[in-house]
Amino acid sequence: MKEEAGEHSSFLHSWDWLHMQQSYGRPVHRLIVRDGDTIHGIVGLVVFPLSRGFSYLFSPRGPVFRDGDVAAQLDALVQSDAFTEIAHAHRAIFWRVEPSVMPKKVFRHVKDVQPSVTSMISVQQTDQQLLALMKQKTRYNIRLAEKKGVEVEFVSQDGQADWHTMITAWTALLEETSTRHGIRNHPPEYYRHMISTLGEGGRLEIVVARHEGDILAMNLNMSFGDTMTYVHGASTERKRNVMAPYALQWESLRRAREHGYVWYDFYGVAPEGVENHPLAGVTRFKQGFGGKTFVYPGTYEFPILPLWYKIYHTIKRFRSFV
Repeated sequence: MKEEAGEHSSFLHSWDWLHMQQSYGRPVHRLIVRDGDTIHGIVGLVVFPLSRGFSYLFSPRGPVFRDGDVAAQLDALVQSDAFTEIAHAHRAIFWRVEPSVMPKKVFRHVKDVQPSVTSMISVQQTDQQLLALMKQKTRYNIRLAEKKGVEVEFVSQDGQADWHTMITAWTALLEETSTRHGIRNHPPEYYRHMISTLGEGGRLEIVVARHEGDILAMNLNMSFGDTMTYVHGASTERKRNVMAPYALQWESLRRAREHGYVWYDFYGVAPEGVENHPLAGVTRFKQGFGGKTFVYPGTYEFPILPLWYKIYHTIKRFRSFV
């Protein structure tokens, strides 16, 4: 069953995420859309550099508006003095957005940055109810992992001595996973920075699955608002028969419930009927847990400097043929 995603909580809306981007070296801005004392929207802007001193602005999973005509509010926002001042200061060629509804034609639909389709589970249910949602093979693998003795630990920065050891283990396991599947990831220092910065605020936990002392799989889980999100995962080929990744997800679902969250977000699945999608390999695994499919409109761009924007896309098309 598919539903429009709407305004589900996302860690990408949080000030913590903007702060992490800023401390990584990217300028950030936050605009509050008000009508008197009433807040109607929040706009996070991350500045990404381009060549020749230009840049573009990006609002991941945003902007976020409480109500009203979102498309009209987007159009109004780009005309505001505050937005214009920021765009001018950074010589921004365009503004990239991921809104909850499709904007007007002045915005250009481009390739997804965040996944436009995701699977989410309402975790305010009993273990029996959660298991009943799953496919039979998923339930079997969860029980097999338990029978084989897979142990799951949630590691936070809050005074745990092995925090930095876990960061090192994560980057090594991610590199192994990326090499095996031919996946292009951020540089290792980006993940170290993300984990350290967001771990400080309690937004992020490292989830570790071990078998007889061996680390077999790890997840990074982010929490914000009413949602816990499985952002990244990594695993080894060793001891695949003990089904460690299934234990990680099962215990994460239970963790989200115990901490009062409403939703557990698997953070991206392949759209139905799309072959050779980058997420095709993990979609069957994620959908085995029985979540609902939610669909976002996708990623759009608003030209701020129309001539340079045309040149930018001309260069991109030329490079794709070289």
